[in-house]
Formats: sequence, C-alpha cells, structure tokens
Amino acid sequence: MAENSSRRTQRRPVRSEDPSLSPEANELLTHELREAIGSDEVEVPEDVPDRSEDAHATRPRFVATL
Repeated sequence: MAENSSRRTQRRPVRSEDPSLSPEANELLTHELREAIGSDEVEVPEDVPDRSEDAHATRPRFVATL
C-alpha cells in the first residue's frame, strides 16, 4: 500500500481523560504515555476520528440499555 504524502494531518494532545479513573491516575497515565511517545502531541490524519468522547470499557453498553 503506497503512502499518500499529501494527506492532511492535525496535531492532537497526548492525554488520558478516562472518567473511570481518578484525576491522579489520569495524570500518571498521561505522563507515561508522553514518555513512551516522546512528545506532548501526536500528528494524525484529519480523517481519523477523535476517540476522546467515546464510551470507555467501564460503561457497558449492553447493560446500560437494559
């Protein structure tokens, strides 16, 4: 698969905002993510959905609908 160098990108912050975690846990996870990636931001294609508002694993969809 050939890579398209003209694909538009955007910068997004690297951070954990999991509502099931405490603020301290999110802060620690954010720090670990940034260390692993080596940056406070990442560059992603514009058409990649921003998953920051998605439901987390601690919010079971099936049980919530019952």
